[in-house]
Amino acid sequence: AARHPRARTVVHFDERGAAFAAVGYARGARRPAAVITTSGTAVANLLPAVVEASEDAVPLILLTADRPKEMRGTGANQTIDQVGIFGTYVRLFSDVEPPDGSHEPDADALIDRAISAAVGADAGPVHLNCMFRKPLQRNYDAVATRQAFLTSDQAAGTDSGVESEAKHDVHALPVQSLPPVPPIQPVPPAFAAARTARVVVVAGRMDAREQAEEVVALARSINCPLLADIGSQVPRGAGWPVVSAPDVILGSPAISDTTPEMVIHVGGRIVSQRLRTWLESESPRAYLHVAFNDRPFKLSNVSIERMRGPVSGIAAGIRVRCDEDWRARWRMASDIAHTQCAIDPEGEVLTERMIARDVWHLIPPDWGLLVGNSMPVRDFDSFAWGADGPSFVVTNRGASGIDGLVATAVGAGLGAGVPMVAVVGDQSLLHDLNSLALVARSQHPVLLLVVNNGGGGIFSILPIAAHEDVFASHFAAEHDWTFERAAGQFGLPYVHVDASADFKSALRQAMRFGTSCVVEVETNRGSNQRDRIAFGNAVARSLSGPA
Repeated sequence: AARHPRARTVVHFDERGAAFAAVGYARGARRPAAVITTSGTAVANLLPAVVEASEDAVPLILLTADRPKEMRGTGANQTIDQVGIFGTYVRLFSDVEPPDGSHEPDADALIDRAISAAVGADAGPVHLNCMFRKPLQRNYDAVATRQAFLTSDQAAGTDSGVESEAKHDVHALPVQSLPPVPPIQPVPPAFAAARTARVVVVAGRMDAREQAEEVVALARSINCPLLADIGSQVPRGAGWPVVSAPDVILGSPAISDTTPEMVIHVGGRIVSQRLRTWLESESPRAYLHVAFNDRPFKLSNVSIERMRGPVSGIAAGIRVRCDEDWRARWRMASDIAHTQCAIDPEGEVLTERMIARDVWHLIPPDWGLLVGNSMPVRDFDSFAWGADGPSFVVTNRGASGIDGLVATAVGAGLGAGVPMVAVVGDQSLLHDLNSLALVARSQHPVLLLVVNNGGGGIFSILPIAAHEDVFASHFAAEHDWTFERAAGQFGLPYVHVDASADFKSALRQAMRFGTSCVVEVETNRGSNQRDRIAFGNAVARSLSGPA
């Protein structure tokens, strides 16, 4: 990997961070990276990223070193049982025999099979457990590189411009970088009938803006509301049929009491629990899920018919059109929510709702955005509207963990070739402090915006918050740490913000640095929650009309 002229490597001392960087690369480049580690606990540290990749169909290739079979079970140093260590979370596992200097045709077939499994219809991680005998130098004129991930045209499964195997000791892989598009199938009869109904299009997580544009065109052809998830890549400033703040709107009985008769859901899962509950509350007469991979999607008590893309081909067979009263109701609600999004609370208090809104408006259109789990992804899903936003949005919603988010942002910037803004909570950054080393060395600038509310903000919106004897210490896990010295440790410029009047100028300043940096924004969990509730109440009152 170090010597190959067409390979790019990122070396990192933390295997977990390296693996999440590879997940980010796959999200940004839409092709896999390979993660290379030594043996033992190094391999175990890959598990969180493997779970995320498996749950969200992210292609990933794991190349782990191991002792040969005769050394297993002998107590040899740095040796654990790595066979099947990732269980059902990998699409393929294989032991790879120690090299003996000869060319192994079976190895070529194994590599082809592994990469095909990684990028196929059921995309995800694959694990090749590579056994070596000591000393390694006798087998190869190479240096073992710890905790690196490799990206190359070979990992992408393309063969354009690859020179001969004899010269570079690699070979072109006859596999595709993306699964083949399935043939267009007839749409279910309920959607092919020429009739009007209460129809809604839901855009779940998708990888590409091109997919999102086809979904917008579908909603326009039906003339029905489009409810777009933060990870859908749908431009959020496009106006109708894209509905502003649907999660907030559904908090009003004036809207949520009326349920859809027909749902067309494109893409993966959705962030909004309120939207999911609404879709499940009264089973729609017809629910069509247009998917781009084979990962399952289910709703309680809802019968779902499933099709594989492309959306444009499926849209041609849909003849149902939207009920006029239903359309008018949602369009009015969208206009009201859009107006309310622009209103600030009184005073200098900077809230997380405002952070999500302002980042969305200020981020350059040629940048990428990673939105961290816990409260950031929910706030962006609810309140980041009124502008088209960045070139693409990354969300690790496969397993929705707070680990590895900083590393994922660095990998996504490398994969897409763009600067990144990464918005994460304080506990997420504490969990991934090692990855500040990746931020400092990133080829593309990463503006790391950490929202520090002194603990786990998401628990403030849950019933456990009422139990004061255990809430702060055991659930919010309160702390008083800040990140200026952590940024300084890795030579990263640092900006601190704690007032609404300073936030926009500080964000613009950080974007002008031209290098990676850390922006720490201090907020108050109580103020954040009061602001969210006040915003939702204001929208609900406007939707309900005069008392």
